[in-house]
Amino acid sequence: MFELKVAGKKVLIYGTGLFGKWYCENMDGAIGFVDSNKKEDSIYNLPVYNVDEIKNVDYDEVHVANAHIETLFKLFEQGISKDRICIANPKVYEVYRHERGGYVDVTTNLLRTKFDIKKIVESFQFEYCLVKIQKEFPNLYAVALDVDMFCGNTTEAKEELKKIVAQTTDFEYQIKDNFSPYNQGTVVFLYRENNDVFDTAFDLINSYYYRKRDTENFTFSKTLFDDCLKSRELKNINGCNCYVPSEKYDLLIRYMELLKHPNNESKQIRHRSYLKERLAPDQIEEFHRLIDEYVKYDGEYLI
Repeated sequence: MFELKVAGKKVLIYGTGLFGKWYCENMDGAIGFVDSNKKEDSIYNLPVYNVDEIKNVDYDEVHVANAHIETLFKLFEQGISKDRICIANPKVYEVYRHERGGYVDVTTNLLRTKFDIKKIVESFQFEYCLVKIQKEFPNLYAVALDVDMFCGNTTEAKEELKKIVAQTTDFEYQIKDNFSPYNQGTVVFLYRENNDVFDTAFDLINSYYYRKRDTENFTFSKTLFDDCLKSRELKNINGCNCYVPSEKYDLLIRYMELLKHPNNESKQIRHRSYLKERLAPDQIEEFHRLIDEYVKYDGEYLI
């Protein structure tokens, strides 16, 4: 059984089921409950709040006392800092591992990484363009996803990234570099000290990424990389101001993923859905012309 270390803290318990109630009975410091679908006003004489109401509550931590992983993302949507969220249910660890590919430190019951992706990215001064942005961005620590970006100079970007992380992070960590055999640039893994599982990875991609691989039946034009950087746009993505590809290059990069990973069902579904949601039927022909401009491929269009 986990230990409850909440001395002197005001805690909200997210979950009003049997586990949430038991959790409340076995701890000190609870000041209320949180529920995604509030059905009662109080439990054990403690108030029950809808998740969108907790921003008006004076509390120190939210303890997640259910097995629903989406609970965490509801908290992130409300702007709750990861440092104020505690995983109360040990089963959530298994949910992360098997369903989301993430990692939770069961020693402390806290979300493991504390790297502030938003602060890091907004500090970039080098030429970059974030690509294939995950819907969880910049809360990538929740599912141990990486940050993919085009960089004009990966060596310069890597060195600046190291300095930025040092300036924006207040706990011990290690940085390990890895160079892809496919010339995809430098992948910077940010590790917690004395731990072999990466917290966050920045995949710094340069133009060499577009060289043909022996296993592929298509080639990219190097100008795609250059043109994407030249036409990048500054946008606010989930509260983070960052450079991203213009719309047409964003769609083209997603299409590249379909070509690069023909046997990866999850990638095929994700990127194909992304394209279909953003391409109207009368835009398909124009999109095909864009593909022909940058890609040499022996086969039919994939969308």
